[in-house]
Order: sequence, then C-alpha cells, then structure tokens
Amino acid sequence: MNIKIIEPIGQSEAAIRSRLRDLLETGGHHLSICDTRGLTDADLIQKVSDADVLLLSNRPLSRKVIEACPDLKLICVAFTGIDHVDQDACKARGIVLHNAAGYAVHAVSELTIGLIIALLRRVVSADATVRAGGDNRELVGNELFGKTLGVIGCGAIGLQVARLANAFGCHVLGFERHVHRIEDVAIERLELDELLSRSDIVSLHLPRCATWRFS
Repeated sequence: MNIKIIEPIGQSEAAIRSRLRDLLETGGHHLSICDTRGLTDADLIQKVSDADVLLLSNRPLSRKVIEACPDLKLICVAFTGIDHVDQDACKARGIVLHNAAGYAVHAVSELTIGLIIALLRRVVSADATVRAGGDNRELVGNELFGKTLGVIGCGAIGLQVARLANAFGCHVLGFERHVHRIEDVAIERLELDELLSRSDIVSLHLPRCATWRFS
C-alpha cells in the first residue's frame, strides 16, 4: 500500500520510520511523509492522488481531494475530531475513517477547568492590571466551588470534565444525545433546555458537525 502522512502528527520522521520499518518492509508498503499545511486542494491532490492510506491531524480534507484519490481505502486522523474530513464523501466511496479515540482526554479536560477558573477569577485581567501598577481589588472574581456546571456532550472528555468539577465542589448537569451508563461521575442528566436554564457555566464537548440546536 501507498501510505502518506500529510501533516505533522507529533512524531519525528525518523521515529515514525524506525517504529514502522519492519512492518512496512514485510508488507511491501511504501511510506511517504510531507507537510501539506497551507497547500490548496489542487496542490494537495498532486501529492496524494495515488494514496491508499492518508494520515493527518487537522488539515481539512475535502470531497474534491477524496474523490481525486481513486485507490484511497483508509483515512486516519491523529486525534479525536473528524469534522474536517468530508464524511459523506468517505461513506459514498466506502473509505474507512478512523480517529484516535481517547486522545488527550486529560489534557483537554484539565485545560477546560483551567479556563473556567481563569474566567471566574479574572486571572488574565487581574494579572495585567497588577503588572501595570494597579491593584486587583475590583477583579477578585468568583469561586468555582458551589457553582452549577452544565456539560453538553458526555463523552470521554465531557465526563472527565464532570469528574474534575465534582472534585472542585460543583453540581454537574449533563446532556447527551446517546444514552449510556455513567457509573463513577456525580452528574444529573437533564434535557438541554433545563440544563441551560440552571447552569452557571456551560461547557461544550461535542462534534462541530453534530446536529445540535440551541434555539
């Protein structure tokens, strides 16, 4: 197979080739690595039209590019989201589209809580004021403890945010389109309208392409 990595995926080319050398040589596969960020679709097609497999991170992959790759069988995305790949085009061609499920669950969840705290406590504004010679008496902000946090999208990341919020003393509300078991998180399952009306803070953890309605 002709395998093309068309965007940096967090590993050096030497490390990738070292790890995959035996597998590639045994299977008779060919691996090429290039950075196509910033290329137009037309330029990208010139580089990938003969690919059997494409690996990428967050570069958009349009229907035009997918349809220009007659041998394409598999697209792998090096993180969770796949919204930047034309999924309808993949389905029409029978191309398998894989993501890296579970990628960066803790990193994203911790960043979410960090951003919430920064907003509530006005960390950025207070820091800038103090550095400019003022004081932060008008920028003390609020505690996270005791707040009601609404989590929209209770997948792996959403549930981890809920766990962290529990540890900070929050009451957590959750909305999820798909019913699944939640055993280790203190979370109250609600319909979307009620969650929005009761939450002090709302955190979104859902695909950009999902057909959610917030009217």
